[in-house]
Amino acid sequence: MWSFLLAATFGATAQELLHWYDLRGKLASKRLRALIYSKEYWIITILVIMVSPLCCWFLFGGGAVSDQTAFLAGAAFPLVFKKGVSAFASKDQVVLGDASIRDYFLLFTQPRA
Repeated sequence: MWSFLLAATFGATAQELLHWYDLRGKLASKRLRALIYSKEYWIITILVIMVSPLCCWFLFGGGAVSDQTAFLAGAAFPLVFKKGVSAFASKDQVVLGDASIRDYFLLFTQPRA
């Protein structure tokens, strides 16, 4: 169980690190700078990373799953969660410092240049 949770946590963390690596050329934009310095953004990100392994554990029902599968499931869960939230995001914005929750989720839906 612990190796599964650890592997899924590494997967979720790797997904977030790769996301920011992908955005490295856009970090000068005002919207991304606002997110980087938003305490709320990082709280949401850390919570998603912490909850991902538990959701993956419930998904697989505690069955015999390899660490590689746990890593991939851990990496996939935050993406599925963010896409789901952005699909149902309301027009009313909740403000995260200078950025909104919509800005947080739009990072994953806009085409890359």
